[in-house]
Amino acid sequence: SLASTLASALSEKATNTVFQPKDFLENENQDLVRKKFVLYMEILFQSVSIDRFLVGGDAANIYRLAFCMRSLMSYEASSKHQAMQSMHDRRVLLYPLLSFAMQLALISYVILEISESMEDQFSLQTRTIPLAVLGSAYASLMAWKGIKTSLEINKFYETYGFLWFLDYVINVILPIVSIFAGFFVVALNDSYIEGVLNTSALLFISEVDDELPGYLGLETVTVVHTYLIENAIHKLNKLNESTQIIGKVEEKFAQKTKYRADIEYSDIIVTNMAERGSDPSNYCFFAPLNTTDFVTSTHISGGCLLREISWIYQPRSRPGAAKLCAGYVVYLRAVTLAENKVIEIANPNFLNEIDINKCDGSVKGVYMITTFQKKRSVTKLRICGSKTKEDFKKAMEYYSLWDMSPMAASLLK
Repeated sequence: SLASTLASALSEKATNTVFQPKDFLENENQDLVRKKFVLYMEILFQSVSIDRFLVGGDAANIYRLAFCMRSLMSYEASSKHQAMQSMHDRRVLLYPLLSFAMQLALISYVILEISESMEDQFSLQTRTIPLAVLGSAYASLMAWKGIKTSLEINKFYETYGFLWFLDYVINVILPIVSIFAGFFVVALNDSYIEGVLNTSALLFISEVDDELPGYLGLETVTVVHTYLIENAIHKLNKLNESTQIIGKVEEKFAQKTKYRADIEYSDIIVTNMAERGSDPSNYCFFAPLNTTDFVTSTHISGGCLLREISWIYQPRSRPGAAKLCAGYVVYLRAVTLAENKVIEIANPNFLNEIDINKCDGSVKGVYMITTFQKKRSVTKLRICGSKTKEDFKKAMEYYSLWDMSPMAASLLK
Protein backbone atom coordinates (compact mmCIF):
# COMPACT_ATOMS: atom_id res chain seq x y z
CA SER A 1 0.00 0.00 0.00
CA LEU A 2 0.99 3.64 -0.27
CA ALA A 3 1.45 4.01 3.50
CA SER A 4 3.74 0.96 3.66
CA THR A 5 5.77 2.15 0.67
CA LEU A 6 6.27 5.61 2.19
CA ALA A 7 7.17 4.15 5.58
CA SER A 8 9.78 1.94 3.95
CA ALA A 9 11.13 4.78 1.82
CA LEU A 10 11.46 7.17 4.78
CA SER A 11 13.07 4.60 7.10
CA GLU A 12 16.63 5.36 8.14
CA LYS A 13 15.98 8.95 7.01
CA ALA A 14 15.46 7.83 3.41
CA THR A 15 19.04 6.58 3.12
CA ASN A 16 18.32 4.27 0.18
CA THR A 17 15.61 6.26 -1.58
CA VAL A 18 16.05 8.67 -4.49
CA PHE A 19 13.32 10.39 -6.48
CA GLN A 20 13.98 11.32 -10.11
CA PRO A 21 10.81 13.17 -11.08
CA LYS A 22 11.85 15.12 -14.18
CA ASP A 23 10.71 12.62 -16.82
CA PHE A 24 7.59 11.78 -14.83
CA LEU A 25 6.55 15.42 -14.46
CA GLU A 26 7.11 16.12 -18.16
CA ASN A 27 4.98 13.15 -19.21
CA GLU A 28 1.61 14.53 -20.32
CA ASN A 29 -0.06 11.12 -19.93
CA GLN A 30 0.49 11.02 -16.16
CA ASP A 31 -2.33 11.97 -13.79
CA LEU A 32 -2.07 15.49 -12.32
CA VAL A 33 -2.63 14.30 -8.75
CA ARG A 34 0.24 11.81 -9.11
CA LYS A 35 2.45 14.57 -10.48
CA LYS A 36 1.65 16.80 -7.51
CA PHE A 37 2.42 13.96 -5.13
CA VAL A 38 5.75 13.21 -6.83
CA LEU A 39 6.58 16.91 -6.69
CA TYR A 40 6.01 17.01 -2.94
CA MET A 41 7.92 13.76 -2.38
CA GLU A 42 10.95 14.94 -4.35
CA ILE A 43 11.24 18.06 -2.20
CA LEU A 44 10.65 16.02 0.96
CA PHE A 45 13.35 13.47 0.16
CA GLN A 46 15.84 16.17 -0.78
CA SER A 47 15.26 17.88 2.57
CA VAL A 48 15.58 14.59 4.48
CA SER A 49 18.81 13.82 2.63
CA ILE A 50 20.34 17.21 3.50
CA ASP A 51 19.27 16.86 7.15
CA ARG A 52 20.84 13.39 7.26
CA PHE A 53 24.08 14.76 5.78
CA LEU A 54 24.47 17.97 7.81
CA VAL A 55 22.82 17.17 11.14
CA GLY A 56 22.82 13.38 11.30
CA GLY A 57 26.31 13.13 9.85
CA ASP A 58 27.63 16.07 11.91
CA ALA A 59 28.91 17.66 8.68
CA ALA A 60 27.68 21.22 9.15
CA ASN A 61 30.96 23.13 8.79
CA ILE A 62 31.26 26.90 8.43
CA TYR A 63 31.05 26.81 4.61
CA ARG A 64 27.78 24.87 4.56
CA LEU A 65 26.19 26.90 7.35
CA ALA A 66 27.18 30.09 5.54
CA PHE A 67 25.50 28.74 2.42
CA CYS A 68 22.32 28.05 4.44
CA MET A 69 22.33 31.56 5.90
CA ARG A 70 22.97 33.22 2.53
CA SER A 71 20.15 31.24 0.98
CA LEU A 72 17.79 32.27 3.79
CA MET A 73 18.71 35.90 3.22
CA SER A 74 18.09 35.61 -0.52
CA TYR A 75 14.64 34.10 0.12
CA GLU A 76 13.72 36.90 2.50
CA ALA A 77 15.20 39.71 0.40
CA SER A 78 13.01 42.11 -1.53
CA SER A 79 13.96 44.59 -4.21
CA LYS A 80 13.84 47.55 -1.84
CA HIS A 81 16.29 45.94 0.54
CA GLN A 82 19.01 45.00 -1.93
CA ALA A 83 21.60 47.28 -0.27
CA MET A 84 21.00 45.73 3.14
CA GLN A 85 21.05 42.27 1.57
CA SER A 86 24.46 42.94 0.03
CA MET A 87 25.82 44.06 3.40
CA HIS A 88 24.56 40.90 5.13
CA ASP A 89 26.05 38.74 2.38
CA ARG A 90 29.50 40.24 2.99
CA ARG A 91 29.23 39.63 6.73
CA VAL A 92 28.19 36.01 6.26
CA LEU A 93 31.09 35.37 3.86
CA LEU A 94 33.63 36.83 6.28
CA TYR A 95 33.84 33.70 8.46
CA PRO A 96 34.21 31.16 5.61
CA LEU A 97 36.93 33.35 4.09
CA LEU A 98 38.71 33.54 7.46
CA SER A 99 38.59 29.76 7.84
CA PHE A 100 39.77 29.16 4.26
CA ALA A 101 42.65 31.63 4.60
CA MET A 102 43.70 30.09 7.91
CA GLN A 103 43.64 26.50 6.63
CA LEU A 104 45.33 27.36 3.35
CA ALA A 105 48.07 29.33 5.16
CA LEU A 106 48.73 26.47 7.58
CA ILE A 107 49.15 23.82 4.88
CA SER A 108 51.25 26.25 2.79
CA TYR A 109 53.64 26.81 5.69
CA VAL A 110 53.94 23.05 6.14
CA ILE A 111 54.86 22.61 2.46
CA LEU A 112 57.39 25.46 2.68
CA GLU A 113 58.98 23.84 5.73
CA ILE A 114 59.31 20.55 3.87
CA SER A 115 60.92 22.21 0.84
CA GLU A 116 63.49 24.00 3.03
CA SER A 117 64.32 20.79 4.89
CA MET A 118 64.85 18.97 1.59
CA GLU A 119 67.16 21.70 0.33
CA ASP A 120 69.31 21.56 3.47
CA GLN A 121 69.46 17.79 3.92
CA PHE A 122 66.96 15.17 2.75
CA SER A 123 67.22 12.50 5.42
CA LEU A 124 64.30 10.57 6.94
CA GLN A 125 64.75 10.04 10.68
CA THR A 126 64.13 6.44 11.79
CA ARG A 127 62.97 7.55 15.24
CA THR A 128 60.01 9.55 13.85
CA ILE A 129 59.10 7.39 10.82
CA PRO A 130 56.62 5.19 12.82
CA LEU A 131 54.77 8.29 13.99
CA ALA A 132 54.82 9.71 10.45
CA VAL A 133 53.29 6.50 9.09
CA LEU A 134 50.58 6.42 11.76
CA GLY A 135 49.79 10.09 11.21
CA SER A 136 49.53 9.59 7.46
CA ALA A 137 47.26 6.57 7.99
CA TYR A 138 44.95 8.67 10.14
CA ALA A 139 45.05 11.47 7.56
CA SER A 140 44.13 8.90 4.90
CA LEU A 141 40.95 8.07 6.80
CA MET A 142 40.06 11.76 6.89
CA ALA A 143 40.80 12.07 3.17
CA TRP A 144 38.63 9.04 2.38
CA LYS A 145 35.78 10.58 4.34
CA GLY A 146 36.11 13.74 2.24
CA ILE A 147 36.12 11.77 -1.01
CA LYS A 148 33.03 9.78 0.03
CA THR A 149 31.11 12.92 0.94
CA SER A 150 32.06 14.80 -2.25
CA LEU A 151 28.85 13.60 -3.92
CA GLU A 152 26.81 14.77 -0.93
CA ILE A 153 28.60 18.13 -1.09
CA ASN A 154 27.64 18.54 -4.75
CA LYS A 155 24.01 17.59 -4.04
CA PHE A 156 23.85 20.05 -1.16
CA TYR A 157 25.16 23.05 -3.11
CA GLU A 158 23.32 21.94 -6.30
CA THR A 159 25.40 24.32 -8.44
CA TYR A 160 29.10 25.17 -8.49
CA GLY A 161 29.68 28.42 -6.66
CA PHE A 162 32.11 30.31 -4.46
CA LEU A 163 31.27 28.50 -1.20
CA TRP A 164 31.26 25.15 -2.99
CA PHE A 165 34.79 25.87 -4.22
CA LEU A 166 36.04 26.76 -0.72
CA ASP A 167 34.36 23.69 0.79
CA TYR A 168 35.64 21.32 -1.90
CA VAL A 169 39.23 22.54 -1.67
CA ILE A 170 39.35 22.28 2.13
CA ASN A 171 37.44 19.04 2.64
CA VAL A 172 38.38 17.01 -0.44
CA ILE A 173 41.71 18.26 -1.81
CA LEU A 174 43.46 19.49 1.38
CA PRO A 175 43.16 16.13 3.26
CA ILE A 176 44.85 14.36 0.32
CA VAL A 177 47.71 16.88 0.37
CA SER A 178 47.97 16.44 4.17
CA ILE A 179 48.71 12.71 3.80
CA PHE A 180 52.02 13.33 2.01
CA ALA A 181 52.90 16.66 3.62
CA GLY A 182 52.26 15.23 7.08
CA PHE A 183 54.49 12.23 6.49
CA PHE A 184 57.51 14.26 5.40
CA VAL A 185 57.20 17.06 7.94
CA VAL A 186 57.22 14.48 10.76
CA ALA A 187 59.73 12.03 9.26
CA LEU A 188 62.30 14.76 8.47
CA ASN A 189 62.41 15.86 12.13
CA ASP A 190 64.57 13.94 14.61
CA SER A 191 62.91 15.25 17.79
CA TYR A 192 60.26 13.09 19.48
CA ILE A 193 58.27 15.97 20.92
CA GLU A 194 58.50 17.92 17.67
CA GLY A 195 57.07 14.91 15.85
CA VAL A 196 54.11 14.77 18.25
CA LEU A 197 53.47 18.51 17.97
CA ASN A 198 53.71 18.45 14.17
CA THR A 199 51.30 15.50 13.91
CA SER A 200 48.77 17.19 16.19
CA ALA A 201 49.05 20.45 14.28
CA LEU A 202 48.54 18.75 10.92
CA LEU A 203 45.43 16.94 12.11
CA PHE A 204 44.07 20.23 13.44
CA ILE A 205 44.29 21.97 10.04
CA SER A 206 41.33 20.13 8.52
CA GLU A 207 39.23 20.65 11.68
CA VAL A 208 39.24 24.47 11.66
CA ASP A 209 36.10 24.83 9.52
CA ASP A 210 34.28 22.20 11.64
CA GLU A 211 35.08 23.88 14.95
CA LEU A 212 34.46 27.50 13.89
CA PRO A 213 30.60 27.36 14.08
CA GLY A 214 30.87 26.33 17.74
CA TYR A 215 33.23 29.19 18.54
CA LEU A 216 30.83 31.63 16.85
CA GLY A 217 27.87 30.29 18.82
CA LEU A 218 25.91 29.25 15.73
CA GLU A 219 22.93 26.98 16.41
CA THR A 220 23.62 24.38 13.76
CA VAL A 221 20.31 22.47 13.98
CA THR A 222 18.27 25.68 13.99
CA VAL A 223 20.08 27.13 10.97
CA VAL A 224 19.86 23.90 8.96
CA HIS A 225 16.20 23.17 9.73
CA THR A 226 15.14 26.76 9.03
CA TYR A 227 17.00 26.60 5.74
CA LEU A 228 15.34 23.28 4.83
CA ILE A 229 11.85 24.67 5.44
CA GLU A 230 12.40 27.86 3.49
CA ASN A 231 14.27 26.03 0.73
CA ALA A 232 11.41 23.54 0.37
CA ILE A 233 8.89 26.38 0.00
CA HIS A 234 11.15 28.16 -2.49
CA LYS A 235 11.61 25.00 -4.59
CA LEU A 236 7.90 24.23 -4.51
CA ASN A 237 7.04 27.71 -5.77
CA LYS A 238 9.77 27.58 -8.42
CA LEU A 239 8.73 24.17 -9.71
CA ASN A 240 5.08 25.16 -9.74
CA GLU A 241 5.90 28.26 -11.79
CA SER A 242 7.57 26.10 -14.41
CA THR A 243 5.02 23.25 -14.46
CA GLN A 244 1.80 24.80 -13.05
CA ILE A 245 0.99 21.36 -11.63
CA ILE A 246 -0.37 22.54 -8.28
CA GLY A 247 -2.66 25.10 -9.85
CA LYS A 248 -3.98 22.55 -12.35
CA VAL A 249 -4.68 20.02 -9.59
CA GLU A 250 -6.51 22.60 -7.47
CA GLU A 251 -8.53 23.64 -10.53
CA LYS A 252 -9.38 20.02 -11.23
CA PHE A 253 -10.57 19.40 -7.69
CA ALA A 254 -12.57 22.64 -7.66
CA GLN A 255 -14.57 21.30 -10.61
CA LYS A 256 -15.00 17.87 -9.05
CA THR A 257 -18.31 17.10 -7.35
CA LYS A 258 -17.54 16.55 -3.68
CA TYR A 259 -19.27 14.22 -1.32
CA ARG A 260 -21.74 15.85 0.98
CA ALA A 261 -20.23 17.29 4.14
CA ASP A 262 -22.36 15.14 6.45
CA ILE A 263 -20.75 11.74 5.72
CA GLU A 264 -21.04 9.84 8.97
CA TYR A 265 -17.69 8.36 9.89
CA SER A 266 -16.28 7.89 13.40
CA ASP A 267 -12.81 7.23 14.74
CA ILE A 268 -13.22 6.04 18.34
CA ILE A 269 -10.37 5.61 20.82
CA VAL A 270 -11.90 3.19 23.33
CA THR A 271 -9.03 2.80 25.80
CA ASN A 272 -6.65 5.33 27.34
CA MET A 273 -4.13 5.94 24.57
CA ALA A 274 -2.67 8.84 22.65
CA GLU A 275 -4.01 9.62 19.19
CA ARG A 276 -1.16 8.72 16.86
CA GLY A 277 -0.19 6.51 13.96
CA SER A 278 1.72 3.25 14.07
CA ASP A 279 4.47 2.86 16.67
CA PRO A 280 6.25 -0.43 15.85
CA SER A 281 8.77 0.09 18.66
CA ASN A 282 5.85 -0.20 21.09
CA TYR A 283 4.11 -2.95 19.08
CA CYS A 284 1.25 -0.57 18.32
CA PHE A 285 -0.11 -0.34 14.77
CA PHE A 286 -2.79 1.84 13.16
CA ALA A 287 -4.11 -0.41 10.41
CA PRO A 288 -7.14 -2.63 9.71
CA LEU A 289 -7.15 -5.73 11.94
CA ASN A 290 -8.16 -8.97 10.27
CA THR A 291 -10.25 -10.70 12.96
CA THR A 292 -9.80 -14.08 11.29
CA ASP A 293 -6.25 -14.37 12.65
CA PHE A 294 -5.92 -11.03 14.53
CA VAL A 295 -3.11 -9.75 12.31
CA THR A 296 -2.89 -6.17 11.03
CA SER A 297 -3.36 -5.75 7.30
CA THR A 298 -2.22 -3.19 4.74
CA HIS A 299 -5.68 -3.18 3.15
CA ILE A 300 -9.32 -3.74 4.13
CA SER A 301 -10.19 -7.40 3.70
CA GLY A 302 -13.47 -9.16 4.39
CA GLY A 303 -12.19 -10.33 7.77
CA CYS A 304 -11.63 -6.73 8.86
CA LEU A 305 -15.29 -5.67 8.59
CA LEU A 306 -17.49 -5.99 11.67
CA ARG A 307 -21.20 -5.29 12.02
CA GLU A 308 -21.11 -4.82 15.78
CA ILE A 309 -18.52 -4.09 18.47
CA SER A 310 -19.27 -3.79 22.20
CA TRP A 311 -17.03 -3.53 25.24
CA ILE A 312 -16.92 -3.41 29.04
CA TYR A 313 -14.27 -1.51 30.99
CA GLN A 314 -12.46 -2.84 34.04
CA PRO A 315 -14.55 -2.15 37.18
CA ARG A 316 -13.12 0.79 39.09
CA SER A 317 -14.42 -0.26 42.48
CA ARG A 318 -12.31 -3.38 42.76
CA PRO A 319 -10.04 -3.17 45.87
CA GLY A 320 -6.39 -2.87 45.03
CA ALA A 321 -6.96 -2.34 41.30
CA ALA A 322 -4.28 -0.24 39.65
CA LYS A 323 -5.51 3.23 38.73
CA LEU A 324 -3.61 3.11 35.44
CA CYS A 325 -5.72 0.10 34.37
CA ALA A 326 -9.03 1.93 34.75
CA GLY A 327 -9.37 2.43 31.00
CA TYR A 328 -8.64 -1.19 30.06
CA VAL A 329 -11.30 -3.33 28.37
CA VAL A 330 -11.94 -6.62 30.21
CA TYR A 331 -14.63 -7.84 27.81
CA LEU A 332 -14.79 -7.28 24.05
CA ARG A 333 -17.44 -8.67 21.73
CA ALA A 334 -17.41 -8.36 17.93
CA VAL A 335 -19.66 -9.75 15.20
CA THR A 336 -18.20 -10.19 11.72
CA LEU A 337 -20.01 -8.72 8.74
CA ALA A 338 -19.38 -11.68 6.45
CA GLU A 339 -20.50 -14.66 8.53
CA ASN A 340 -22.12 -13.14 11.64
CA LYS A 341 -19.43 -14.91 13.61
CA VAL A 342 -19.25 -13.80 17.26
CA ILE A 343 -15.77 -13.10 18.64
CA GLU A 344 -15.37 -12.69 22.41
CA ILE A 345 -12.26 -11.63 24.28
CA ALA A 346 -12.42 -11.55 28.07
CA ASN A 347 -10.13 -11.26 31.07
CA PRO A 348 -11.13 -14.30 33.20
CA ASN A 349 -10.21 -12.47 36.40
CA PHE A 350 -13.21 -10.14 35.95
CA LEU A 351 -15.93 -12.43 34.56
CA ASN A 352 -17.56 -12.77 37.97
CA GLU A 353 -17.70 -8.99 38.41
CA ILE A 354 -19.28 -7.92 35.13
CA ASP A 355 -22.54 -8.52 33.30
CA ILE A 356 -21.74 -9.18 29.62
CA ASN A 357 -25.28 -8.15 28.72
CA LYS A 358 -24.68 -4.63 30.06
CA CYS A 359 -21.92 -3.10 27.98
CA ASP A 360 -20.25 0.24 28.63
CA GLY A 361 -20.19 1.05 24.92
CA SER A 362 -21.18 -0.39 21.58
CA VAL A 363 -21.40 0.50 17.89
CA LYS A 364 -23.40 -1.07 15.06
CA GLY A 365 -23.03 -0.69 11.31
CA VAL A 366 -19.75 -1.26 9.48
CA TYR A 367 -16.67 -0.90 11.67
CA MET A 368 -13.04 -2.01 11.85
CA ILE A 369 -10.56 -2.41 14.66
CA THR A 370 -7.55 -0.27 13.74
CA THR A 371 -5.44 -0.57 16.90
CA PHE A 372 -5.45 -3.62 19.16
CA GLN A 373 -3.14 -4.61 21.98
CA LYS A 374 -3.89 -7.20 24.63
CA LYS A 375 -2.26 -8.55 27.75
CA ARG A 376 -4.86 -10.06 30.04
CA SER A 377 -7.19 -7.17 29.31
CA VAL A 378 -7.35 -5.20 26.09
CA THR A 379 -4.96 -2.33 26.83
CA LYS A 380 -5.22 -0.50 23.48
CA LEU A 381 -8.34 -0.41 21.35
CA ARG A 382 -9.23 1.96 18.53
CA ILE A 383 -12.07 1.47 16.08
CA CYS A 384 -13.43 3.33 13.09
CA GLY A 385 -16.42 3.04 10.80
CA SER A 386 -19.91 4.23 9.91
CA LYS A 387 -23.49 3.34 10.75
CA THR A 388 -24.30 2.49 7.12
CA LYS A 389 -22.50 0.69 4.32
CA GLU A 390 -22.90 3.65 1.97
CA ASP A 391 -21.26 6.08 4.40
CA PHE A 392 -18.44 3.63 5.06
CA LYS A 393 -17.68 3.23 1.33
CA LYS A 394 -17.80 6.98 0.73
CA ALA A 395 -15.60 7.67 3.75
CA MET A 396 -12.94 5.20 2.53
CA GLU A 397 -12.96 6.81 -0.92
CA TYR A 398 -13.01 10.37 0.41
CA TYR A 399 -10.23 9.98 3.00
CA SER A 400 -8.19 7.44 0.97
CA LEU A 401 -7.16 5.59 4.11
CA TRP A 402 -6.68 2.02 2.88
CA ASP A 403 -7.33 0.04 -0.29
CA MET A 404 -10.28 -2.38 -0.22
CA SER A 405 -10.19 -6.00 -1.38
CA PRO A 406 -12.83 -7.26 -3.86
CA MET A 407 -14.35 -9.43 -1.13
CA ALA A 408 -14.71 -6.50 1.25
CA ALA A 409 -16.25 -4.37 -1.52
CA SER A 410 -18.79 -7.12 -2.27
CA LEU A 411 -19.84 -7.22 1.40
CA LEU A 412 -20.68 -3.51 1.26
CA LYS A 413 -23.11 -3.77 -1.66
